[in-house]
Amino acid sequence: IKKSNNSVKKVLNAMRKYKIINDYYSVKVNKQIPVFAGLGGGTSNAATLFNHLIKKRFNKKIFNNVTKEVGSDFRLFFFNFAFQKDLKFVVRLNKKHKFYFLLVFPKIKCSTKSVYLRLKKYSKLKIFKESNLHSKKDFINYLEKSKNDLQPIIEKKYLIIKNLLKNISSLKGCHFSRMTGSGSSCYGIFNNEKNSKFALRKLKKKFPNFLYFTTKSI
Repeated sequence: IKKSNNSVKKVLNAMRKYKIINDYYSVKVNKQIPVFAGLGGGTSNAATLFNHLIKKRFNKKIFNNVTKEVGSDFRLFFFNFAFQKDLKFVVRLNKKHKFYFLLVFPKIKCSTKSVYLRLKKYSKLKIFKESNLHSKKDFINYLEKSKNDLQPIIEKKYLIIKNLLKNISSLKGCHFSRMTGSGSSCYGIFNNEKNSKFALRKLKKKFPNFLYFTTKSI
């Protein structure tokens, strides 16, 4: 991580630029999310700092300006249960379902910018309906039918990603597997915590050099 150019530095500079803060700070980040994992770790650090330093209400225009300078996924980290519809809008989900995840980072560093430059065409946006949330089964079906347009690009460049996703989805209790954003982390959604932890132990034997985490939705 460059000390002169990172998410924390960007958010502090933007907050001073738009008169949200005036002071300067020394910031130490205890990284728990791997760098270049495609999990939004740097942006979530910036959002956490923004939340901590904000002392008064700010208008939407200022927030949008800060988001432009930090990253399009910045706004997503101000919601507990939501999805980012596009680069400008986040949809809050009112009904919550508990999901169990296995996250696997194959230690491949993917540049978001270079991946997007190779994307030739976006798939048609699938309209989200609140009715998809009525039952957990319907919501999982909706998620499974959606897709990550960036995944085929990474799978073509790194065959190990395709192999990893296939292995995750074949494990007991896994609803489906997918790559996160521009990668290279992959995840599986499981029906319970026990199966997600069993999957971790199983995959670790096959791919011992990868990083593994189990977690659940907030």
